[in-house]
Amino acid sequence: LDIQSLVTEYVGGFSMEQTLKLFPHKHLSEVIARTYFRQLLSAVIRLYEHDILIRGLIVYYLIVGTLPFQSPYFDHNRRKRIMRFTARGLTSKHTQAMQHLTQTCKVFLRQAIEPKAILRIPLLEIPENPWVTNQGKLVFQTFRPCDMHMKSDFETACQLAVAQAASISGSGSANFPVTKDDSAGLLENETNKQSLLKRMSHLLSGAFNCNGRRGRAEQGLETVSKNGQLEETAAVENYYADEGRDGGGSWAIDDEEEDYEDEDDDDDDDDDDDEEEEEDEEEDGDFYGDDDGNEEEVEEEEDDDGEDYYYCG
Repeated sequence: LDIQSLVTEYVGGFSMEQTLKLFPHKHLSEVIARTYFRQLLSAVIRLYEHDILIRGLIVYYLIVGTLPFQSPYFDHNRRKRIMRFTARGLTSKHTQAMQHLTQTCKVFLRQAIEPKAILRIPLLEIPENPWVTNQGKLVFQTFRPCDMHMKSDFETACQLAVAQAASISGSGSANFPVTKDDSAGLLENETNKQSLLKRMSHLLSGAFNCNGRRGRAEQGLETVSKNGQLEETAAVENYYADEGRDGGGSWAIDDEEEDYEDEDDDDDDDDDDDEEEEEDEEEDGDFYGDDDGNEEEVEEEEDDDGEDYYYCG
């Protein structure tokens, strides 16, 4: 049987449904089903192993900036020519183009773009490759959709990085020369910016697995180090300190005044509520007198909004 037919849900020229109708009980026995499944599994493994070459070409294009195998001609033989170049593998020209790369990256690209499948790096070894894991510092994990908490943290880190970059770029103008104290602050801000960018890169890596700290603890992975937490705290404090020093030096005082005003308003509201309760207690009763002096019974009901009201019947 053709393996490609199995992958496309066709067996021997028939669809699976038509094939099942050929058997007495309209289903396969375990022996025959096992044979089909083993062929299908072999096809999938072969498909992904061959796809490693394509992934290597993508990494090469991302890092170098050009495709490793291409042809300047666009005739009908272009495809055959590119396939011939691919069968040769990486040459000395590619070695020159990869001079700026690290040794681990060069080795990984050569292993991934190897034209011979028997010499190409296996699929199971790629997640443990030194370049993929950054020398074992970033444990590879399957990426999953990030939760809202992780997205908000990432957006906050991006905003801090942009704000620090803007403050650094706008502090050395001709009208406002950089002083000795400002230069130390700029150096500190640059350090904090680098730490934020480092944490953002870790956030995008598979080490965090986009599951938060609880997910990493459940999987037995290492949580965020104390140094990273201290760097993050220092970055946030410096960011707000720079804001207060540059243009809003009284922001802390304003916040305190607003807090005091809110407390006063709350006290006034409490006093008003007490007065209203006393008035309600004085007026509360089973009967009220109307304008003519007749006493009418007052019924208490509750409307849809849960508020009590009175009406005279």
